Parts: sequence; structure tokens; C-alpha cells
Amino acid sequence: MHKVIKNCIPKDRINKHIKEYNESKIRHPGSMNTADPGKYKNAYDELVSKHIGIDLTCVSGNYYKHNLPYMPHTDYKSHLGNSINIVIPLLYDGIQPRFIIFDQKWTYESVTWSMHLPVKQFAPFCGVNTAVKGCMHEYDVLNLTDKPINKKLYDDHLYHMNPEDLYGMSGNVTHFNPGDIILFDNQNIHCTSMFDGTKLGLSLRYTRVRK
Repeated sequence: MHKVIKNCIPKDRINKHIKEYNESKIRHPGSMNTADPGKYKNAYDELVSKHIGIDLTCVSGNYYKHNLPYMPHTDYKSHLGNSINIVIPLLYDGIQPRFIIFDQKWTYESVTWSMHLPVKQFAPFCGVNTAVKGCMHEYDVLNLTDKPINKKLYDDHLYHMNPEDLYGMSGNVTHFNPGDIILFDNQNIHCTSMFDGTKLGLSLRYTRVRK
């Protein structure tokens, strides 16, 4: 499941998000630069529920600002049941980033694959993510293709990684376009394309409303 809700957030709301981030206490300074979603945490519950077709509520999320690509990872937490993500692009400079959502799924707790790089030690921020060594095809990942990654997908967007590290992966490319909402299943592995600049976004995670 992956869709883009185009041009659904007006410029004045985007500016309010940017202002909220700039006035927030930044957690995990350095590569993460995250902040709490503040008063807008549940602002999109109705819209996301409409597009999914079930009643959802936001249970977690964060602003993020970075200038290095995020590695392939997932965001699912079983204790939250937060299986739906949205990404709200807010601001970027330089080359427009892309957001890559792979067809492959990891149905366990959230992880980030370090691939050929040393295992990254994340700051202990509420156990949001855990780095693991190696590549996706070395794990119990669903829907692996048993083929090298598509050459165009790799050459255009993922050339900062080793192609052999992405063996078995396939996926879709979405532009990081302020005003859009990118909606997807957060058990799908996803990452940032190679880009040159800085980007700011808001990630929100949803679970079904229990009645």
C-alpha cells in the first residue's frame, strides 16, 4: 500500500509546521535532528482515515531534518500497532530529494540495515529504531526478487549504496514535494534517495481506532 495525496496541505500550514519545528527543542542533534510533532500530531487523522478507509489515530511521530540519506529501515512497533505511516515534506534546498518505498516487507520490530557499513549506534531515544549488520536479503524479508536491483532505480537514486547490498530489492520512487502527503505501510522497507542539500519533514504513525 502506497499512495500520494497531492497538494493537500496549503502553504500557510506548511509554514506553521516549519515554525513549530524551529521553535521546538531539537532531540538527538547531529544526523537526526528530530523534534516532537507538537499540536499537529492528530491534525491529519480524518484525512488519513478517509484515504485508508478505516478509522485511524496518530500514536507517534516526529519532525526530522537531515542532510545525509537515511539507510533502508522500517518503523513498525508492535506495542503501538502503528502500521500506517505518512511523510509530510516541508522544506528542502538543493536537488529535490526522493523517497524510496520498497516492495519488500519486514514484519518484525523496526530496524535499520547497516549493509556494508559499520553498525550505526543510535542514541537511546525511546527505542525507535535498532541498527543491524548486513543486508536485507540476508534476513527474513518478504517479497525478495532473487534478482539484482533495477539498474535505473539504482543509478538514478541509490548510487550512494553498493548495488550488491540491494540485491533482491524493488520499489517505487516518490518526489519529496512540500504540500503532498506520502502514505504507506511502515512495514515496507523505505529510505531516502541520494541528495545534495538539507530537507525537513514530518513523519506520523497511525493505528486503528479501537471501538
